[in-house]
Amino acid sequence: MDEKDATNPLSVEVGIRDLRGGLSGYISSVKDGNRIVVTDHGKPVAQIVPLERSSRMERLVKEGRVTLASRPKGDPGEPIDLGVSVLDFLDR
Repeated sequence: MDEKDATNPLSVEVGIRDLRGGLSGYISSVKDGNRIVVTDHGKPVAQIVPLERSSRMERLVKEGRVTLASRPKGDPGEPIDLGVSVLDFLDR
């Protein structure tokens, strides 16, 4: 793992040949949160990034589609039949 990208200290640039030779080490680095920029003849062509491990609810909150309650509410009453699951309803 050679050069660090100045804009992202967790970013490493690697040529295709070096990536091929040290793939398991680079994947281990990605597991640790680093981003690998793959280059071909010195030009960036791809990147390998860690998978986002947030839950569906966390993603919906991040997207602004759900707002978490600031405090627990009282009895919610009877459920409303939407005709679809809540997750399917939110995906619309």
